Amino acid sequence: MAEHRRILIVAEADIASTQLLMQVMRAAAPFGIDAGLVLARDWTSSLLPGAVTPLFARCADPAMLPFARALVEAGRPYLYYLDDNFWALDPATPIGAYYRHPSVRASLDFFVAHAALVLTHTPDLADALRRRGARVALVPTFFRFDLIAGIEPEASDEIRIGFAGSPGRSADLALVTDAVAPVLAADRRAVFEFIGATPPGIAAGERVRFFPARPDYAAFIAFQAARNWSIGLAPLLANASNRSKTDNKFREYAACGVAGIYSDFGPYPAVVADGVDGLLVADGGWTEAIGALVRAPDRLLAMRRAARDAARRRYDIGSAASAWARVVSDAVDGFPAGHLRPMSLARVRRRLFFQPLLGVPVRVQAAYRAGGARLVAAKAGRWLGRKIGARAPQ
Repeated sequence: MAEHRRILIVAEADIASTQLLMQVMRAAAPFGIDAGLVLARDWTSSLLPGAVTPLFARCADPAMLPFARALVEAGRPYLYYLDDNFWALDPATPIGAYYRHPSVRASLDFFVAHAALVLTHTPDLADALRRRGARVALVPTFFRFDLIAGIEPEASDEIRIGFAGSPGRSADLALVTDAVAPVLAADRRAVFEFIGATPPGIAAGERVRFFPARPDYAAFIAFQAARNWSIGLAPLLANASNRSKTDNKFREYAACGVAGIYSDFGPYPAVVADGVDGLLVADGGWTEAIGALVRAPDRLLAMRRAARDAARRRYDIGSAASAWARVVSDAVDGFPAGHLRPMSLARVRRRLFFQPLLGVPVRVQAAYRAGGARLVAAKAGRWLGRKIGARAPQ
């Protein structure tokens, strides 16, 4: 049996990236990885054993910085995972403004520069991380096919054209806004469905449907698979942030047997066999690309089958987990557990009692920019509810 390395994943929120990270780390158990998860706000253990290596997932909150500093001061290694170029986000957006804030930027820079190893997926992001002093390893993307096993796609005579993503993707979706009306006019069977984000200027109607985002990744993928889309849309604006994106839309659409149409930018030229398992389009080519597939049902069916076959060949989670385990194990083995002493997290909190408060104004500012006073109040209410719940007798 392989020697196990104990990894504690520390994440700021239970978002899709966190859930995907846990999928592959749990799949790495047969290869010697014993992974657990704790959200930063719930990290209440008073002791970090010497045999446990933290893996911070996308952490940049100034409230987390004391723990990274304490690990470095104690000579304890930690790993870091990042799948987005936070430095390149548009500062005019709420999320971009958050990651541009000086205290957040300083925290992010410290995390990546002092990590024993930073795990990421794309060469472009790897280069950006190395410019900030990080030691970087590329790890493969993957898909858990059991999440869609047994799901029966909804029977329909419609040609469903879909998009699924986070609410922050509206700017990218603007690339397809002008295609919606012509496609709907050209074929009465065409229907557009948008999950989580909507194109600017497009309203719900008889053949335009909107669905809310689903924060649980397994539920999100199951719902997407059940919609029985023929065509999936993956628009990306040509900017520095999108250049570092992963190929998530290709692997999700392809795994669900959807023929995707992808911007000829970022991760997609490297993974899409244009005209075989998907289409690559330049800005302005969306109407023709969608129409070409709608008008050619045999070509569309062949592309859907080819996409599913490509996903099966490339994204097996077992193969990916083996590669992740080798990278993580090599990094951890560089710091033999027998020489690492436990670290008191309670002592870190006592020494740096006021440091976590630095993150509060940053988060309040970000919430206000995103949704005004109402969103600030809602987030404050959720925080208070968690605190009351944590103190309630069990």
